[in-house]
Amino acid sequence: MISGRTKPGVTKTLEMIKEHKESIQLQTLLQENANLPPSVHPCRGYTLLNHDSSLLETQECSAEQRPVWFVFAGMGTQWTGMGRDLMCIESFKDSILRSDSVLQPYGLHLYDLLMNSSESAFTNTLNSFVGIAAIQVALVDVLRVLGIKPDGIVGHSVGELGCAYADGGLTAEETVLAAYWRGRCVLEANLPPGGMAAVGLTWEEAHRRCPKGVVPACHNAEDTVTISGPTEDVTKFVEELKQEGIFAKEVKSAGVAFHSYYMSKTAPALLSALKQVIVEKRPRSSCWISSSIPESNWGSELSQTSSAEYHVNNLVSPVLFQEALQHVPRNAITIEIAPHCLLQALLKRSLGSECTFVGLMKRHHQDNLEFLLSSLGKLHLAGVNFNPLSLYPATSYPVPAGTPMVAPLIQWDHDVSWNVPKQEDFMSIGPGGTASCVYEMDASPDSEDHYLDGHVIDGRTLFPAAGLLVLPWRALARIKGYVYTDMAVTFEDVCIHRATIMPKTGDKGQLVWNDNWISFVDTMLQMEVLGLPGRELRLPTRIKAVHIDPTVHRESVTNFDKEKQAIRVLVDNELSTCVAGGVEIIGLHATVAPRRQQTQAAPITEKYTFVPYRQMELGKTDCSLQQYAKLCTKYIKHRMDALLDNGIADKIPNRELFQKVLEQSESCDGVQSEVEQYLIKEKNQYSLLNLIHDVFGLQSDDNFLQKAKTVIEEGRDKLSQDRLLSFMLHPERLKPCLDLALENGKRTKVKVVEFCCRGCSPIYPHVISLLQTQPMLNVEYVLTGPGAAGISDDVPEKYGIRMVPWDGSLDPPHNMVADILVIRNVYVSSVSGLLRNLVGVLAEGGFLLLQEPTTNFSIPLFLGGLTNDLSADDSQGLFNDSAHWEKYLQDLELNVISLLADGILYNTFLCQKQKDVPKNPPVIDVSDVHFSWIEELKVAMINQEKAVDNGRIWLRVQAESPSGVIGLQGDKYTLPDTDSEEFLDLSRKDLVMNVMRDGQYGSYRHLPHLSGISSELLYGSLEQAATVPVAYATAYYALIVRGRIKKGDRVLIHAGSGGVGQAAIAIALNRGCEVFTTCGTGEKQHFLKDRFPQLNDAHIANSRDKTFEWDILKATRGHGVDVVLNSLAGDKLQAGVRLLAQHGRFLEIGKVDLSNNSNLGMGVFLKNVTFHGILLDALFDEGNCEWPEVASLLGKGIEAGVVRPLNTTVYDKEQVEAAFRYMAQGKHIGKVLIKPLPMKIPALGRTTCHPLKSYIITGGLGGFGLELAHWLVQRGAKNLVLTSRSGIRNGYQSRCIRLWRESGVTVTISVSDVSTVEGARQLVREAETLGLVGGIFHLAMVLRDGLMENQSEENFRIVGKTKVIGTINLDKVTRDQCSTDLDWFVVFSSVSCGRGNAGQANYGYSNSIMERICEERVTDGLPGLAVQWGAVGDVGVVLDTMGNNDTVIGGTLPQRIKSCLSTLDKFINQPEPVVSSFVLVERSTKSINQDTASNLLKVIGNILGVKDSSSINQDSTLGDLGLDSLMGVEVKQTLERDYDLSLPMQEIRALTMNKLKGISGDMPSSKSPTQSKKESPAVDVMKVSKRYNPKQIMPIKTVIQLTEGDQSHSPLFVIHPIEGVLVSLQSVMKKVRQPVYGLQCTKEVPSGSVVELSTYYIQKMKEIQPKGPYYLAGYSFGACVAMEMALQLQAEDEDVKRLILLDGSHLYAAVHIQRFKSKIAPGSKAAAEAEAMCAFLHQFMTIDYNKLTTEMASLPDYKSRIQAAVDHLLASNQLSDSEDLTSAADSFYNKLVMADAYSLKGKLKESTEVVLIKAVEADPDVKSLGSDYGLSEVCSGHISIHEVLGDHESFIEGDGAPVVADIINSLL
Repeated sequence: MISGRTKPGVTKTLEMIKEHKESIQLQTLLQENANLPPSVHPCRGYTLLNHDSSLLETQECSAEQRPVWFVFAGMGTQWTGMGRDLMCIESFKDSILRSDSVLQPYGLHLYDLLMNSSESAFTNTLNSFVGIAAIQVALVDVLRVLGIKPDGIVGHSVGELGCAYADGGLTAEETVLAAYWRGRCVLEANLPPGGMAAVGLTWEEAHRRCPKGVVPACHNAEDTVTISGPTEDVTKFVEELKQEGIFAKEVKSAGVAFHSYYMSKTAPALLSALKQVIVEKRPRSSCWISSSIPESNWGSELSQTSSAEYHVNNLVSPVLFQEALQHVPRNAITIEIAPHCLLQALLKRSLGSECTFVGLMKRHHQDNLEFLLSSLGKLHLAGVNFNPLSLYPATSYPVPAGTPMVAPLIQWDHDVSWNVPKQEDFMSIGPGGTASCVYEMDASPDSEDHYLDGHVIDGRTLFPAAGLLVLPWRALARIKGYVYTDMAVTFEDVCIHRATIMPKTGDKGQLVWNDNWISFVDTMLQMEVLGLPGRELRLPTRIKAVHIDPTVHRESVTNFDKEKQAIRVLVDNELSTCVAGGVEIIGLHATVAPRRQQTQAAPITEKYTFVPYRQMELGKTDCSLQQYAKLCTKYIKHRMDALLDNGIADKIPNRELFQKVLEQSESCDGVQSEVEQYLIKEKNQYSLLNLIHDVFGLQSDDNFLQKAKTVIEEGRDKLSQDRLLSFMLHPERLKPCLDLALENGKRTKVKVVEFCCRGCSPIYPHVISLLQTQPMLNVEYVLTGPGAAGISDDVPEKYGIRMVPWDGSLDPPHNMVADILVIRNVYVSSVSGLLRNLVGVLAEGGFLLLQEPTTNFSIPLFLGGLTNDLSADDSQGLFNDSAHWEKYLQDLELNVISLLADGILYNTFLCQKQKDVPKNPPVIDVSDVHFSWIEELKVAMINQEKAVDNGRIWLRVQAESPSGVIGLQGDKYTLPDTDSEEFLDLSRKDLVMNVMRDGQYGSYRHLPHLSGISSELLYGSLEQAATVPVAYATAYYALIVRGRIKKGDRVLIHAGSGGVGQAAIAIALNRGCEVFTTCGTGEKQHFLKDRFPQLNDAHIANSRDKTFEWDILKATRGHGVDVVLNSLAGDKLQAGVRLLAQHGRFLEIGKVDLSNNSNLGMGVFLKNVTFHGILLDALFDEGNCEWPEVASLLGKGIEAGVVRPLNTTVYDKEQVEAAFRYMAQGKHIGKVLIKPLPMKIPALGRTTCHPLKSYIITGGLGGFGLELAHWLVQRGAKNLVLTSRSGIRNGYQSRCIRLWRESGVTVTISVSDVSTVEGARQLVREAETLGLVGGIFHLAMVLRDGLMENQSEENFRIVGKTKVIGTINLDKVTRDQCSTDLDWFVVFSSVSCGRGNAGQANYGYSNSIMERICEERVTDGLPGLAVQWGAVGDVGVVLDTMGNNDTVIGGTLPQRIKSCLSTLDKFINQPEPVVSSFVLVERSTKSINQDTASNLLKVIGNILGVKDSSSINQDSTLGDLGLDSLMGVEVKQTLERDYDLSLPMQEIRALTMNKLKGISGDMPSSKSPTQSKKESPAVDVMKVSKRYNPKQIMPIKTVIQLTEGDQSHSPLFVIHPIEGVLVSLQSVMKKVRQPVYGLQCTKEVPSGSVVELSTYYIQKMKEIQPKGPYYLAGYSFGACVAMEMALQLQAEDEDVKRLILLDGSHLYAAVHIQRFKSKIAPGSKAAAEAEAMCAFLHQFMTIDYNKLTTEMASLPDYKSRIQAAVDHLLASNQLSDSEDLTSAADSFYNKLVMADAYSLKGKLKESTEVVLIKAVEADPDVKSLGSDYGLSEVCSGHISIHEVLGDHESFIEGDGAPVVADIINSLL
C-alpha cells in the first residue's frame, strides 16, 4: 500500500515495489508514508505481491473522515472449506486453534471441520453456528492486528454473537460456546419441520399478508423480508406470491423456522446453558446497534448488556436489520465479517452509493487469501489507515545495505504551472506580513462604511461594482508595500460574475469628492448606466479597462462650494468612456438585473357598487343553480317515498314532517338518470347530491339510521363547497351584510360570536376571511353552540378564534358580548326561546346576521332531520317562509335592516335591536358642488355634540346632481320628507347610508372583483400548450429571423430530442432543409426517427463528445453545414464552428460560453461565416422590433401544423427539486413540466394603445404620472400630452421625456387648466393635433386635510377645483368633442372616499363626485373608470412625506408601482365603473393587543413626530408635546383599536408617557406576581368544561342521578376523580343501561382520610339502596375510594357484586403524587402546598409551572397560597366566584393528601368481580404497577382487564365513551 500526491506518482511507486517484491525492508520504509492524511497525499494505491495476479489499483481519496462499520452476517454464509485459504495468516490460524481447543471437550473438532469436512457437514445447524462464529472471531482478530477499529457494529441474526465479541461483550471462548449451545439447543428441541423464504414485500405488507402460522422473521431491506413458519405453509405462500409476480424464494435453513414462534421452545434450555457460559454481564457500548430489540426499547435493562438473556432474545425475536441500518452514516465504510459476503446487495440498496462496501471472504472464490488482501487494499483506497505488515514478522532498523533507495521516487508534478515569486513580491512580507487580504465591510450606522447602505437596487442593498475594483487595488498596494491612494493601477478585462448583496442590519457634470473611492467610482459607473437606453435596472458586469492615478486625481479636485469639493466628469457614450480626475473607465458593459419576485402580498381588488338592502331572488338568474336545487328536492322525495314505504319507516324521526314537506315537492319522474349525470361532475360543487346519493344507497335495515348519521357527519365538511348550500356564503352575498354592520357599528374593533347549531357546520372561515379585508379592523371571534364541539383542535390557532361551550338553552357565559352575532340553520333546534336567548348576547347597537332556509324545505330536513328528532313549536312550525321569519324577528324587537334571498333555499337577515327615533333632526342640502353648505354643517355638528338624545344630522342631495356625499363616510343622505312614514322607517333603522336607486334603498359596498373573458386552448390541455411558446419562439427566431434558412440548406441542430431541438427540426424540415442532429442516447435516437421519419442514422450523431464533427463531415462529404443551432459548450462548441461551410451561420442559444466570455478563433471567419447570439428575452428589449415577426411566424406555424405539442415529463408541484435533478441529468425528451394545483385564472385582455391616437395625463409629471406615461409607451402609445401646473422641474422628469422622444414618442407638456371649461377644451385640442384622443387619465390632486370643525369652504373648493370641477369639465368636453373615439376615461380616486379617513372629508367628497360621474358615463354607454387607490409606493406623496415602502398606513402597505400598473391593466379591461385596490398588512392570528402593546409609546411618538419617546419628559402631557386635532384623532383610533379604550379628546390631551405605559401594561404593577396580567393567561374554557361545570366548580349535591336507566337492574354508584365532580364521566354514563348515581365531593364531605370519605359515601349510598348487592365504579382517584368502600361493605357482610375501576386502582393516585413529591425536599410543606396549587391551576390554564411554584412557596402560609391561585383565576375575567374557587382549591389539596397517605388494609373477597378498564396509552408513572395496576395483590377473585384506545383522559371521551359504556353494559 502507498499514498502520494498524484496518481502517476503512486503507480510508479507500486511498480517499483513489484520489481523488488522480495524486499520486505523496502516495503517497510514505504509503509511509513502509506497512511498520510488525504490533505497531504490525496492519492492512494495498492498491489498484491508474490501472486499471479497483476492487480494494481489507484484512486483519489476524499479528505472526509469516514466512519468504519463492522457488519456481521448470520446463517447462510457457511460453506465447506471456508477458512482453509487463510490458515497461512498466523493470527487467523491461532484464533481458529484457540476456538478448537475450547470446543474439543464437547466432542467437536473445529479445525478438522473447517479443513477436512465433507459437503454435508454444514447442513447441520450446530456445525453451521460454530463455524460461522469461529470464522468471525478469527477475522476480528486479524483486523485488530492490522489496527482497524470499528466506529459502529451491527449484526444479522446469529451475527450478533460476532458483534458481542467485537464490542468486548463476549470473550472468544464465550462466543464460540454460545454458538455451540445455540445450535445444540435447536437440534435437541425436536422442533416441527420448518422453512424460511425471502420475499419481495415490505415489513408492513408481510405482516398483513402472511397466512396463519407464517410470520415475518427478518426485516432485511425496505422491500425484502425473510418469512418463517411450517414448511408446507411457507412453500404454499411462496407459490402464491410467484403467481402474483412478486419475488419469492425458499432459503436453506436446515429444516428450522428460525426467529419464529417455534424458537420459544428452545428458549428455556438455551437460557440455562448460556448462563453457564456467559457468567458476567458486560455493558454494550454505543457502537453496537441492536437488531434484535426495537429501538423504542433500547433503554430497557435487557438492551443494556451482552448477557445470556440478550442472546436468547436474539434467537426468539425477529431480526430488525433494516431498522438497525438506518443508524449507519451515509458515508460509512462497511466491512462485512463472515465466511461469505452475503449481505452486500442488501447493504448497497439500503445505504446508498456514498457508502463503501467491502467483504473479507467469498464462497468458492479460487483464492480467499487474494480476496482478503484485495479487500484490505480497497479499505486503504477508501481512507482506512492500517499497517498490512503487521501480519508478518517485524523488520528492524536500520535496513540492510542493498535495500533500494526511495529518493528517486520523488518527482516534480509537471501537470501544474507553478508561479515563481520574485523578490519585489515579498516587499511587505516580513514579521506580521501577509500575501492575502480579507476585508470586512460593515454597513451599520456607526461604521465608516455606512454609506454602502444607500446603494439600493430593486429593494436590495448591493455592494457597489466600484467597490469590487477598489478592494483588489487596496490588496495589491498592501502586498506591494504602498499606500493605495499613492499607487496608480490599471484593470483590464474586468468581469463581474454576480452581484454581492449586502446583508440588512447627462454626459458631463461635477462629482462630489469626499475621499471615498468606492462611492466616487461607483457614481461614475452609474452615470454610464443611466446613459443606456431603457428604464430597466442594470448592473455593471464587464469592464474593458479602468485606469486610476491618485496623484492626477488629487490635482483635479476643485471647490464646488464652501463645504464641498468636486471633480469634473465627462461621459462619452459613443466611445464608451467615463473620465473624472485620475479615473478613466473604458468599455463598461451593464446587464439587466433580474427583478426580485414580488415579495409584497397581492392587492385586494374590489368593485365599489350599489347594493340594495333588500334583494329577494338572487339565485333566480342562475338557471343551472335552480335546476340543481330542483333535482336535489326531487331526488330526496324519490328516495324518501321509498324509505317511508319500507319496514323501517316507524323508526325514522320526523316522519310526519317529512310526509308533509314531501307532499309539496314536484313529481320525481326520471330523476335517477338526471342524478347519474351530475354524479360524474366535479364532486365538491355537487357534494349535497353526492351525499344524498350515498345516504340512500345504504341498505335499509335496522342499522340504517346509524349508518346514515355516520355518512352525513363525515360528509358535512364537504357541504361547505356545495354550490347550492354555499351560494349565500359567496362574498358578493355575505360581504354586504358584514360591511353594513361594520359601517353602522364599530369600525376599528369588533367582537363576533358565531352560534353553531347542532348538526350544522360553522361558517367562520367565510366570515373571518371577509372581515380581514378591512384594513383597520381588529376582530375578536368566538365560536360557540352544540355544533362547535366537533371542531378540530388546530382551528382556534389557525383562525385566531376562541371556543366557548354553550348550547343556548341557558343564560350566555360570563362576558360573552357580540357586536355581530352570526347564526345559521337555527331550524334544527326548537326556535321558540332559543333565538331570544341568543339575541341576549348582542351589545348595544349590535347586529344579528341570520341565515335560514325559507323554501325547498326537504333539503334542510334531510340534512338535519333524517337522523335527529326535530321538536317544533306548533305555533311557528319548524320551517318558515320569509314573511314568517320577518314577523318573528319583529316580535323579538329586532329591525330587519337588510334581507337578501336567493329565492331557492336561503334568506340572509341582518337585524338590529329597535331604537328610539330622534325627533326633528336637522336636514342639510349638500347638492351644491361649490360647497356653500359647509358652515351650516359645522354648526349642526356642534349642536349635535351638545344634544342629549344622540341627535343625527341628515344630509340631502338632489338626484340629478353628481353627489360626493358618499365620500364623507359618516353622515346620511338621499331622504324623503322628514314627516313622511318613509322617513320614520329610515330613522328607525338608523343607517349611515340610505341611497335610493331604481326605487330601492341601499348603499355602496366594496365587493370582490374578478372579471375576465373565457378563452379556449389551441391544444387539448395546458400540458400540451405549455410546451409550445418558448421552444418554438426560440426556434423560429433563431432559424428564420436570424439564420434565414432556406430550402436546400444543411442544418445541424444539437440536442434534437430537447424542446427547442424538436421544434427546430420540425421548422427546418418544413422549410425543405436537410437536417442533421445530435442526441445523447440510443433511446433518444429512436425517438427522433419515430417523430421525424425523414431522419436516418446518418443524420443523427452523438452529442456527448466531439465525434459528431467527423460523422457530419462524412455525411456531407466534407462540405459541412450551412447553419448550426448550437446548445453545446466548450470544445463541442468549437467543433460545431469548424463544421460551418462557406457563408455559414452559427446560432448560439446556449449561454455558458457567452457568459464566460470564451475565446473564439478568428480564422473561421475567413469562410465569410456569421456568429449569432440568440437570446429570446432580447426580443422584448426596448427598440427591438423583431417580436412581431416571430409572433407571426408562430401563428402561421400553428395554422400549418408545423407547431405540434412536444413530449413531456410531468412532475407535481411538490417534486420541483426532483424535476430539476432529472433535467440536469440530460435524460429527458422534450419538456419537463411542473403541474401546479388546479385553479381558475381569469383570462384578461392586455391593454394596448393605438399608435395613431393621443393620450392625456393630468398631473403627468408627478411620480405616478411619469410611471403611467412610461407604461402607456410600453403598450404602444406614440403621442402623449402631460399636464403640469409648474412644468418640468427636475432632471428625472427631463430624462424621461428625452428618452421617450428619442424612441419616437411625441410628448407635449401642457399647462392648460382643466378646472375651467375652456382650459379642458384647450387640452383636448392640443391632444387632437397629435391624433384622435384615445384616453384621458385624470391624476391631478391637491390636499387640504383637517377635521371637519377646522375645515372651510375654501379648503373644499381648492381640493374640489382639480378633482370635481376638472372631472366635470373633462366629462363635458369629451362628450362634445371625442365621445366616439375615446377608449378610456380614467380618474384616480382614493380609498379615503370608499372607506373613509379622518381629516380627509373634502378629499373623499371630491373623489366621490368623480366616481358618480364615471358611473353616469358607463350608464350612458361611454368609457368611465374610477380607481380607489390605497397608498402608492415607490413614487408620490407617501414616499415624499410619510416614509418608505414598508410604512404601515391605516392597516395597509404602499402598493408598489409595478403592482399598481398591473392592476390598472386589469381594471381597464373590465366593465365596472368604480374599483378599488390596496395592499393589506399581513395579519397574525394573535390579537392586535398582543402584537402592539409594547409598541404603544413608539406609535404615539411617530404620531407626534418624536423619534425617541424615552428622550422626553415622561410626565409631559400630549397637549404639551404639540398634539393637534388630527394627531388626536390618530391617538384616539389607536387606543380604541388596540386597547379597547375610548377616551374623549380632552382626556387624550392630558395623557402622559407614564400613563401610556400603564395602558400598555409596561408599568410596574402593585399586584403580586401571581396577579399580574402577564402571568395570567386566559382560562381554557373548553378544557375546563371537560372536568368541571365552569359556573359551579365546587359541587353542591353529594349524590346526583346521572341516568335513570333500566329500573330492573341494580343501580351503579360511581365515585368522582380527583376533581371531586363527575362532569368528565357524563358522556360514558349516559350510555349505561342500568341506573347510575354519582358521588361528589361537596363541602360537607369529610377530608381527613380516604377511610372517612368512604364511610360517608356508604351512608349516602344506603339512602338510595339500603341493601346489596352493590355495584361500584370509580375513576382515577375514585378507584381507590371505591375499593375502600367495597372493603368496608364486605366487613359488614354486604354483597359487593362488581367493582369497576376506570383507569385506576388503590395505588394509582399515590404513584402519580410520588412524581410531584420527588421534586420537593423532604418535610417541606410549603413546597408541597405550592406544587398542589400549581397542579390545581394547571387544570384551568397554561402556566409557567416552575416560576409559579417558586413564587407560591415563598408566600407565608397555606391560606395565602390558595388565595394566590384564586387570584390568578379571577384575573382571567372568565371565572368570578372567589368563594367557589377557594373551596375547590382546598378540596383538591385535601384529596391529594388523602390519596398519598392511603393504603388498602385488607384483601377483597373472591365473591367480588373486579373489572379494570384501562387506557392503552398508559402514563409512564403507572407502568411500575404492572399490567393490572397491582390489583392481583389485593383481590382474591377474578380480575378482568379491558383496554380502550386513548390516554387517561381521552379514553372516556369521544369515540372511547361508547366503548367503555358497552363494556359496562356487557357485564349486566
